[in-house]
Amino acid sequence: VRIISALFITETMQQASRDAETMVWRNLSKADRLKLEVSELFHLADTSGDGLLSLEELGELLSHEKVRAWLTELCINPN
Repeated sequence: VRIISALFITETMQQASRDAETMVWRNLSKADRLKLEVSELFHLADTSGDGLLSLEELGELLSHEKVRAWLTELCINPN
């Protein structure tokens, strides 16, 4: 009985370790995707092409409801 219990506990701990590792990789890939999306958004908003967002460019970006909703989803207040 002890051997079976030990095997069960060992297998359970190994599975928990794999699950934690999977979650870390999922979060990293999600963060990488988010970084890419934000970078692309700011690149498109930079209509002057100088690599910076002017107040006018930022205002234009924030005038789009989808952008405002997306920023709100990221816990960024677009107001």
